[in-house]
Amino acid sequence: MNISQELLSIITAFKGKPVEADASTSFDELDLDSLDKVDILMQVEEKFDITFDDDLELKTVGELIALIEKLMN
Repeated sequence: MNISQELLSIITAFKGKPVEADASTSFDELDLDSLDKVDILMQVEEKFDITFDDDLELKTVGELIALIEKLMN
């Protein structure tokens, strides 16, 4: 499973349009506000069968990918 492709698929479905991003892309650059991020994180938790801490603060796609990898191991 390619985590970055799955994550971009989730974000694309959420935004309703194609999204291009790499590890350095910030969530602000993707025009995601805090409620958008919460919704996406809930979808990520479900997709990867993981649980994030409530006080999670991520700024970039790469930070989220690294955390997903860590929680899956």
